[in-house]
Amino acid sequence: MRNRYLRLFISLAAAIAVSVVIIVSTGEKQPTYRSVVVVSEEIETNTSLSKQNLTVKSIPADAVPEGVLEVIPQGKLAGQKLWPGQFLLPPMVKDNPVALPVREHRVFSIPISLKAALVNFKYQVRRRIKCFL
Repeated sequence: MRNRYLRLFISLAAAIAVSVVIIVSTGEKQPTYRSVVVVSEEIETNTSLSKQNLTVKSIPADAVPEGVLEVIPQGKLAGQKLWPGQFLLPPMVKDNPVALPVREHRVFSIPISLKAALVNFKYQVRRRIKCFL
């Protein structure tokens, strides 16, 4: 019985020693922070970028993608729609307004094989006939 408690105590001491060694070896490294520009509210395309819709936040450097802007750009426009929490990258910022596409035309998918088109057409015709009956 006494031998069992001795083995339990030794294994517990060894587990604590290993845990301490692992914690000390990895250490609590202080993360380095970078100031980055983050979108604070939804911004539509061709909207001017300012302090009202952008903020500068300190983010851990390993969580920041390459090329993120560090200063709020002055006199620039949003080149695309931006959402809150998004990092501001140089391709998202434009000097001149972006020409938005005019939605005059409709887009349809065209099957690449005639067989697939016929199967789809027959299915639609059958569905319409069943609806009328």
